[in-house]
Amino acid sequence: MTQSIENKELEDNVIREFKKIEDYWGGDTYFNLKKFIEINEKNKSKDIDNEISKLGDMFFKNGNYYGAHLAYARIYNEKKLRFLAEECLKQPGINWLGEALSIYRNLGDRGGFWKVANKYMKLFPNDPICETSLNIYVGEQLYNKIHNRFKDFTKENGIKIPYEFPEVLLNCRPINLAHNLAKNYDLGIGIANGGLGLTYMFNLFGLPTIITEAHKADDVTFKWITNPNEQNVKGKRIALFDKDVDTGKTSKRNLDEIKKFSPKSVDLILYHNPTVEGYIGTKMINVSKEFNNIYYPSRVSYEGFDEAVRYLEDKLQ
Repeated sequence: MTQSIENKELEDNVIREFKKIEDYWGGDTYFNLKKFIEINEKNKSKDIDNEISKLGDMFFKNGNYYGAHLAYARIYNEKKLRFLAEECLKQPGINWLGEALSIYRNLGDRGGFWKVANKYMKLFPNDPICETSLNIYVGEQLYNKIHNRFKDFTKENGIKIPYEFPEVLLNCRPINLAHNLAKNYDLGIGIANGGLGLTYMFNLFGLPTIITEAHKADDVTFKWITNPNEQNVKGKRIALFDKDVDTGKTSKRNLDEIKKFSPKSVDLILYHNPTVEGYIGTKMINVSKEFNNIYYPSRVSYEGFDEAVRYLEDKLQ
């Protein structure tokens, strides 16, 4: 098909743009593609999909995977989208991993999410997009199942909480912590309300759990929601769960109460990483030195996370 003069001029302009482009993400790619489509539609092109595909090929050739993605997605060329995603994964560093993740989301390709997450884990395991790709890999369906079972968990433990579902469970962190650490303990003890999400997840991974309630004040109040059995604590390896540590008073009060039963060891497991200036997190300086170990997400590798997801899918089916 012969292109219109206006269409050809636009394509020539796009080619020139990518020869001098400084913005790695394609500058005005989206708007050029949109205009390209509008021109073809205005000219009643009978082969617009082919023209868009050619433009996508041009973007790809010039190293603009963002533009290629927009073009191929516009006509939903699955073969070219998959090829493009693989090319994004082959690029050095992480510059194009976000684009690969976006392509796999368009394709609904869960295996692709795992490929992206794997590369992030190897290069920058603590990059936020690494956790984003893992959350997408887990998927809404499994998170809904986790949510529904949490309701039963709180009811079985006689817990009344002011929210239906702890936000920490909408994240890959508790899954990974439980998958890697649950086998190291004989009993888990969760501090309501902040530690309930981790407590529940470790319980799903087979660790027996009980609940305490503690509120921070001048003197931290404490009570056992689930009465402890001395035989289950004495000489045992205990994991204490909370969301984070601020003053350290709540976790220390729980530790003091647990130590009355003479456990072998008590580790503290937290949802939040150590504080980075300007962000929420754990103030490590306030964590009691009487804990044997302190674990938080960035201390535990995501390697084998796919096994954790398969475990939950089987358990919650």
